[in-house]
Amino acid sequence: MSEDRISYNRYPRFFIIGSVVGIATVLVRELISTMLDADSKIEYLITICGAYGFGIIASFSLQRKFTFHDHGESRARDHFVLFTLVALAGGALVALLAFVFRYAILTDWLSNQYAPTVAFITATLIVSVLSYWVNAKYVFR
Repeated sequence: MSEDRISYNRYPRFFIIGSVVGIATVLVRELISTMLDADSKIEYLITICGAYGFGIIASFSLQRKFTFHDHGESRARDHFVLFTLVALAGGALVALLAFVFRYAILTDWLSNQYAPTVAFITATLIVSVLSYWVNAKYVFR
């Protein structure tokens, strides 16, 4: 892949892997919640952190192998650190955009029970394109 130009030919694969990992991450959160057998705010936070950690590791491993075809072990740790930073920044950006869409943009256009979901999906799709670009250009270059 060129240093200057990013191809989006692999974006569908990136999106599918991200979707599968997202579903698996939700299931892992449910599993951790069942194993803790409690429902306090602390336990809830533990389940989210554990599941998100799983999601980052699974996504990194699968995206590295199947989307970006990076099999070199020498830079895997560096790639993982950068990938994690991109994932955390992406999560924060999704939260921010979803909040703006829900409470500033969609308030008049879609003010029903689906507005939070539509806002979240819209933000996630936008950030996934940006995340793909950052990972292709800087993480797995």
